[in-house]
Amino acid sequence: GVPIFSLGRYPEEDFSLRMASRTIEADYARAYEQVANSSAHAGRRGDSTVLKTYIFEAAVQSVFTFYEDLDYFPYRLEGYREGIVVGGRPARIPGEASATGREPNRKQSVIRQEVYRCLVVRPECEGEDKAAILFDFTAVRQYSAALDMIVICFLVVCMGLESWDLGRSVNHMVVTPLEKMLRTSHAMAAVLNQAIRRNKPEGEVDRELDDEEDNGEELDETALLERVFKKMARLTSVFVELNVLDNPKWHSMDAESQGVLVEVMQYKARREARIPSRKGTMPPYVSVVHVLPVEKEEIESWGMNFLKLEPSERLEVVSYIMFDSSVGKVSGRTWMEVDIFNAFAAEVSLGYSDNPYHSFTHGCDVVGSCFRILQQVRWEEWLSEVDTVALLVSALCHDIGHPGKTNPFLVETRDDLALRYNDKSPLENMHCARLF
Repeated sequence: GVPIFSLGRYPEEDFSLRMASRTIEADYARAYEQVANSSAHAGRRGDSTVLKTYIFEAAVQSVFTFYEDLDYFPYRLEGYREGIVVGGRPARIPGEASATGREPNRKQSVIRQEVYRCLVVRPECEGEDKAAILFDFTAVRQYSAALDMIVICFLVVCMGLESWDLGRSVNHMVVTPLEKMLRTSHAMAAVLNQAIRRNKPEGEVDRELDDEEDNGEELDETALLERVFKKMARLTSVFVELNVLDNPKWHSMDAESQGVLVEVMQYKARREARIPSRKGTMPPYVSVVHVLPVEKEEIESWGMNFLKLEPSERLEVVSYIMFDSSVGKVSGRTWMEVDIFNAFAAEVSLGYSDNPYHSFTHGCDVVGSCFRILQQVRWEEWLSEVDTVALLVSALCHDIGHPGKTNPFLVETRDDLALRYNDKSPLENMHCARLF
């Protein structure tokens, strides 16, 4: 029998092992009882022959035959002495001698199954010493060792793959950006050297930077970064005044390099004049929102709370961001008419469902968050006015028509939106369609 609740310890906990020990003990007791009865009859007849019974031997052979086709099997009996004395007469219960097989090479391969209770009182089965059947589990142990090796190999392979993936991720997230930063540092060192040459009389050029550029001195990454940034701190004012980067060289640099120059060096490239396709008619000095429901400082902070405002007040704050804020005066007034936007925003508010989260209030809140982020990342250095307007309008409308359910839910329930967009981001596709 297979122990369902001890399956992890099978076959050591196989119920047949216990049943075999109980069967052997019961048959030994039955043979002992038969010998005792025969001894009593022989004593009355005066017969002095040695009594013998083959009940136990047949039972032993039956148990051994049961395990012939299994990977584990009994090979010896303990505590079933064949020569006994019953009623003062010698007797024999054959079986133990016929159940002697080859001893396993390893003690770990031996399972000793003791009887639960001795049915025949005998010296071999008293106190803690119990009669038992010894089973050979050599094949089972070999299978177990093979499985353990397979599991270990599998874990080693998994760890190797995980290490490779981790190394690839670290290379992508850390090493590659660091290499790009180092390349930028080399370029900036050359720019700084150029700035020094323009600013100093001939013969007073900084010999340290001269050595880095001309002599090709090899520096480790940390020393190189430390040296370059020390020079940047000392020469910031010179760099800004001379504006040593021309527009072609500026546009040839990647975004990370431009970001370093803008944030650390306070460098501003000469931007080409852009002529918009159309302009708003609102003069820059006329306010669109005359009375704000909250202070301007609160709107321009992370503490802005749209939940406490009335619907009309939320629209006023959004209009302020679009037209009257530092961002809106440059972008919104250039690309939008106030009346058209107000009508558009009112229509957008009707397009939102009355959800606890994905509501028009959430759209306004995202507009406020985008506005705050734009202020912090010096948006005018990276975004055009039309891109800024597109970003804020997208923030306002990004969840329009949201039903309050997730994409996986719509796909699993075969909602019309999921069928319409072939299970590919149905909500996002719907939001874009509703916006346009």
